[in-house]
Amino acid sequence: MASRDGPMVAGTDGTDFVHRETVATHYQISTSEEIAGSEIASSVDPEAEVGACDAAAETACTADVLVDDSAPEVAPEDAAANVEDLSGASVTTGSACDMPLPNYGEILRTLNYNFPGWPPSRKLSEVALNKGRLRKCVFAHLLLALLMVVKMVPHILDRLDIFVLEIEELEVPEPLVWEYVWLGGSLASFLGLTAIRKNRILLLQVYFMLINLFSTVPVLLASMIYFSDFYEYCTEDEPQDLPLWQGYPLAVLWYSFILMAMQVHIFTLIFAWKLIIAWKNSMVTKKAQ
Repeated sequence: MASRDGPMVAGTDGTDFVHRETVATHYQISTSEEIAGSEIASSVDPEAEVGACDAAAETACTADVLVDDSAPEVAPEDAAANVEDLSGASVTTGSACDMPLPNYGEILRTLNYNFPGWPPSRKLSEVALNKGRLRKCVFAHLLLALLMVVKMVPHILDRLDIFVLEIEELEVPEPLVWEYVWLGGSLASFLGLTAIRKNRILLLQVYFMLINLFSTVPVLLASMIYFSDFYEYCTEDEPQDLPLWQGYPLAVLWYSFILMAMQVHIFTLIFAWKLIIAWKNSMVTKKAQ
C-alpha cells in the first residue's frame, strides 16, 4: 500500500479505493442504534447499563464482516475524505465474543427495580389461609378474655381479702355465672393454637366443641339476660330503673361486648370447620394412594 504522498502500487490509478476493507452499512446502523439505546437506558437506570452492554456484545459477536481478499490494499489520496469520515466512528479491537457472560443477577435486580411486583409472589393454599385466619380469631378471643379478667379484678381482690381504695371506688358489678363459664372456655384457645401448629384433627375437633359449649352458649345466654334492659333503653325516651355503671347503661355495655364476642366465635367456628374438612380430605387422599 502506498503512503499519502509516495508512489502507488503498480497496476492501479487510485480509483479503486472502493475495494478497501469497510464495515457493512447495515451493521454500522444496527450497532450505533444499540449503543444509543444503551446510553439512554443507562441515563434512566444505572443498573440497566450491564444489560445494554451485554446485548451490544451479542449483536457484535453475531455480525460477521465480509472481506474481499482479492482486492488490492490501496489508500489513494482521493479516499482521504472517506477515511476522515470513518475516523470519527468508534472501533472496537479484538473479538466481541471474548467479553464476559451476562450477569443475570444484575438483570434480575434491574427487573425488580423497574417492576416492583416482579417476580409474582407465591399464592398461599386455602389450608394455609384458614390456619392464619383461625390464629387471628384465637388471639382476638384471648384479648376479649383479658378484658374480662380486668373486669373481674375487684371481685378477685375481694375474695383474696385485698382492699384497694381506688378499685373499690369504681363500683364494678359482681360477675355472673356466665362470665365465669365464658372465661373458663377461653382457655381452650391454647388447645386451638396447638392444633394449628401440629395439624392435629382430633385436637381441632375438641377445640371446636369447647368453643361451642363454653364460649358461644354463654354469650347467647348473656344476650337473653340483658335483652329486656337493652330493649327498654332503645325504645323509651326516658328509661327508668336501668342498672348503670359510671353513668352508662350496663345492658348497652354488655351488648357491645356480646357483639364483638359473637363475631369472633362465629368466624372461629367457620375457619375451624373448614380446616377439619380439608384435613380429613387430605387423609382420605393419602390412604387412597
